[in-house]
Amino acid sequence: MDLTVHIGAHRTGSTLVAQAITASVEADPACGVAVWHPRYLRSIGGWQAVPRSVTATGAPASRAAGRVLATLSDRLAEDAAALDAQGVRHLVISEENLVGTMRTNMTQSAFYPDVASRLRAYASVLPMVPARVALGVRDYGAVWSSAFHYIPQSGNEAPSRQAARTALLDHDRGWPDVIESIYDVWPDTEVYVWQQEDLEDHAAMICAGLLDLPHDKVMVPSQRVNRLKSSTDRSPLFTPDERALLTQRYHRHLSSLHATMAAPSHQVAQ
Repeated sequence: MDLTVHIGAHRTGSTLVAQAITASVEADPACGVAVWHPRYLRSIGGWQAVPRSVTATGAPASRAAGRVLATLSDRLAEDAAALDAQGVRHLVISEENLVGTMRTNMTQSAFYPDVASRLRAYASVLPMVPARVALGVRDYGAVWSSAFHYIPQSGNEAPSRQAARTALLDHDRGWPDVIESIYDVWPDTEVYVWQQEDLEDHAAMICAGLLDLPHDKVMVPSQRVNRLKSSTDRSPLFTPDERALLTQRYHRHLSSLHATMAAPSHQVAQ
């Protein structure tokens, strides 16, 4: 059984993708694919505490943490073995918080600063090494503005506007750094990347590639999910000139990603 880990990222259409792949598998239980979606994963004791339970080197932070991690690892291994016994050939784990949270990004004024350590922590409990890691990317100005405005809507305190701006305007860190962290943790994995801007027209194709199923077997939600409410404050986070600068950076980084992912074992989906 192969493993694909869908790590998001936030505000890139990750919820739509997660719902589409879950609905597609539920509609055809005999397709040979199983999905562990966020609700399932977050209901397992110890799952959300994994990053706090592991040191920077990947070792348990304490004896108590080690026991929790061992219990969690055993539970996931047993669940994966049960799926394998049922004939499942492909397991997809979908959890956007593996890379971090929107609020942490804003409060630390950084673009997914802890992604490597978080992925290394979760790698210690996954039932197998992923053959593929999947994520969506999006124009920096758009994804950061959407995240900034969504945080209060999700019930959390609004981050500092200046901290949110500093994360992008004062640093060049971006999607290539996230993907480099993936390779640091899983150097032999395939990285499957798509642009959020392509989801509207190509969601079925993108999800089909993630699931390894024909695109006509994919069920994409007909309505937008996790959209900003009409009452949500949408005052601009960046000036027009800053947005243009961030868009230029996005396209520069996309060019870098295409060059990096050109090897036959790696893939960028557009």
